Amino acid sequence: MKKGDYIQVLPNAKYSGQYMSWTEEKTGSKILPKGTKLLHTSDTKLLQFREKETCFFTDDRGTGYIYLVTLLEDVEVEYYGYEEVRFEITSNNIQSQYMGYRGKSKVTNYEYKDYTLPINI
Repeated sequence: MKKGDYIQVLPNAKYSGQYMSWTEEKTGSKILPKGTKLLHTSDTKLLQFREKETCFFTDDRGTGYIYLVTLLEDVEVEYYGYEEVRFEITSNNIQSQYMGYRGKSKVTNYEYKDYTLPINI
């Protein structure tokens, strides 16, 4: 997989399982309009997304493999804090692209980026 490749959303996609608990408190809900851009980060490279509740960021944050998601329809999301949203993804409501990897340098502990976003998120 290379930068810009599209990632499918499938009901039966292989999924290693969520290994971290979601502990953040819900702070509200909102309908995001079609065309909204969000980011998803993962510790492992995803070949597909599974249809399930998934978290995204409304700003450029996180480390790991970065995926740019565009909403294909208006979607009601739940907010957790100010930048994290969660909603049930389907093949009909998002389009996702692999954008690259971002990690932390073991020497300096500063973030480095190996991806570029085609938009200002």
